[in-house]
Amino acid sequence: MATPRSVNQIVVGMSVVGAQSSNIFRQANLDPNRRIVPVATILEEYLTRTELAAELGVCERTLIRWHDLGEGPAVSKIGRRPLYRRAGVAAWLAAREVAA
Repeated sequence: MATPRSVNQIVVGMSVVGAQSSNIFRQANLDPNRRIVPVATILEEYLTRTELAAELGVCERTLIRWHDLGEGPAVSKIGRRPLYRRAGVAAWLAAREVAA
């Protein structure tokens, strides 16, 4: 297995074996037993209702009302938590454009 060139390449589930692995951890001042969490997450491209409301300059209740009326941006839910995909919000905004 190739040795990672930077600490950012060491992610959960990837193991580096042998003497080289301890060198990598020593160089980065990391404990080799500590779990390293990847920087990018799967939900990185999603906004919470609070974040979207702040970006659009509306209150959260407005987003709820738009959703109930079928007028707002598409929403995905994880459990009870609504999430808005940035690309979906951008498409929704583009569809609402009106010629002056």
